[in-house]
Amino acid sequence: MDLDIQIKSLVFSFLFGIYFNILIIFFDRFLYKVRIRFQVINSFIFCIINAIIYFFILKRINNGIIHLYFILSIILGIMFEQFVINKLFIRFKYWYDNKKI
Repeated sequence: MDLDIQIKSLVFSFLFGIYFNILIIFFDRFLYKVRIRFQVINSFIFCIINAIIYFFILKRINNGIIHLYFILSIILGIMFEQFVINKLFIRFKYWYDNKKI
């Protein structure tokens, strides 16, 4: 696999991790309003659909070859979204709410 394709795949995996974590946050808000059977079914369908989306796009980038470092890149994207983007957004929102005019 060429280096260019690997870099595209890593960047895509990182961005997919950010996208996936944002979807989990929104999905989590609506998930606990239904019964436990529907929670399990909805979680399963949610994960399957996102896995299919990931593999279809990865198939277009590098013919569907997956490596361990792509999964690690997804995990880094999730951690980046949780620890950096959310913290900055919360600080900005706190600063904006307490700003004196």
